[in-house]
Amino acid sequence: SRFFCFWCGCESLNQNRKTMSNLETKLNQKSAMTALKRTLTTMLALALVGAAGGGCTKAARSKRAVERADHYYQAGDYGTAEVAYSNACWMAYPRNPIALRQLGLVYVKEGRPGAAFGLLQKAATNEPDNAEVQIELASILPMVGRMADARAAARSALKLLPGNERALRSEEHTSELQ
Repeated sequence: SRFFCFWCGCESLNQNRKTMSNLETKLNQKSAMTALKRTLTTMLALALVGAAGGGCTKAARSKRAVERADHYYQAGDYGTAEVAYSNACWMAYPRNPIALRQLGLVYVKEGRPGAAFGLLQKAATNEPDNAEVQIELASILPMVGRMADARAAARSALKLLPGNERALRSEEHTSELQ
């Protein structure tokens, strides 16, 4: 007696197996093909979703990382915020300008003006109307001997935020040093 294996389509010579009628064999083949088609369709759909990135671009991941880092920054956890902003900077190219700016501000809060200097200069170029960046630059630039640039940053900050005490102090300080 012969037995049809619906998984692989072969016939077995196993004597202990019950013999199937031709109708049962055809039904088993049909159900096996239907299951195979469903499986292949599902696998193809999953492969396409995986190839498309699942809807998550590098820029989107970077944006979420900046949002997480903002939470740490606002909570005063500057060490964790530094790591998160740094990760956001390296997630996508071109670098996330918000992450670069915020990383510079974290370095200022941590008392690392040398590390903040380049990032804040880039941020000032990207966002000339950001008063916070201009104020921090006005306080950092005298440390590297750039008094005229520090005064210009302080004046720019004062145009954006008239009467800001830190900007006024920075402008007075740079005027005294020259």
